[in-house]
Amino acid sequence: MSEAVKAVRHLSHPNRYLGDSKHKHNPGDSWVLTRSYEVSNYDAEHPIPAANCNFQVVSGFDTGKAKTPEAKKNGISEMFHFRYNPSMPKDMAAIRRLPCLCVGCLATLDKAWVHDKKMKVQDQPMFQEPAECYFKEHTKGLNKWHFVTVEPIAGKCDDEELNVILGDALDLRPEKVESEIKVGGFGAVDTDDEKVRDGFHLIEWKGLPYVLQEPTIIFGCYDEKEMMPVGTTVCEGIFRPPIDRVQGWYQSPNDAPFDRARKRELIWTQHVLSGDVKSQPGQTGTYFPTKGVEQWNLNNPAKLQFVYEEEIDNIHIERMEKHKLELIEIVDWTNEEFLAEIKVQDELVVVMTEEGARAAAKAAKEAEFLEAMRLEDELMKEEAELVIVMREEAAAEVAAAKPKGRRKR
Repeated sequence: MSEAVKAVRHLSHPNRYLGDSKHKHNPGDSWVLTRSYEVSNYDAEHPIPAANCNFQVVSGFDTGKAKTPEAKKNGISEMFHFRYNPSMPKDMAAIRRLPCLCVGCLATLDKAWVHDKKMKVQDQPMFQEPAECYFKEHTKGLNKWHFVTVEPIAGKCDDEELNVILGDALDLRPEKVESEIKVGGFGAVDTDDEKVRDGFHLIEWKGLPYVLQEPTIIFGCYDEKEMMPVGTTVCEGIFRPPIDRVQGWYQSPNDAPFDRARKRELIWTQHVLSGDVKSQPGQTGTYFPTKGVEQWNLNNPAKLQFVYEEEIDNIHIERMEKHKLELIEIVDWTNEEFLAEIKVQDELVVVMTEEGARAAAKAAKEAEFLEAMRLEDELMKEEAELVIVMREEAAAEVAAAKPKGRRKR
């Protein structure tokens, strides 16, 4: 057992006192309610693989007004407090000089993220400068947040090393998810299908996670070529379809054994956003939807499941965080099979381009023919109108040339 594991075991002991027991607390003081510790999966033999991954800040430093302290020494080497939220734009971080932990700053940092698309990151409550900061007389505005965007330095960032870092981060997520899964409980499964409501599938767990002992087709695999390999951690469950036009409500599929909707699916835990979705079943005597509910569920509200709005928001945050850790696609230009596939795709593109060009030329000729017909129709219409006018003028001239009869005395 490493010293790091021993430290985490000691710090996480349930009998360890939370908060400060040596000083008197005043009303309104902050209290430590929970602590969470994790051991990094890097060590001396397997160091952080960032030797060839170099990034740079490309924008975001607030230079302030000219000839003011805020306009000076705003480099990354001057910053020691870094914050990130999954709802931030990709490659953005909030940084400032001092990681102040006074009561005012902690209360501000603990404020919830406001999920409003119109609100800018710098306007979020957690990033506002607290008026009651203990060091405000010393910092005088110098500890403001800068919202910087970073990018890899051209030629100094190894995609393979970066994928190792992203992969390690992705590997840590399933460990938490797998510890949450309970038989009979509910989970949220990620999907890239835009037609799926809420952006995830609700699933009822029918077993605990286990490791595949042989290549197996699981949910998301299309054929035997895409079977998941031995060692993949999966969990069995049944999907709960959403009730149309009723936010937060899901229902049980048909109980009939022949119904495919009742099929138990194997889910790769890497795709699970939450292993324990907070929800409650429908109850007789309380509100539950009836429109859009399948016939076999109408007389049994317990087959309906309601997911809280706050829980859905948390799942969306997990989804955003997971998608920002997607691995970078690396092309192996020495793989003959891959190159052959690329060649076939290129030939297909050429064929489609030629067919598209022929179709465009045909459409252009048809449009040209229709335009010529239209012009001819307009010319014939003008000629017909001219003939009518000429006839009317001729008739008027004939009428004017006729002699008038004598008047009787």
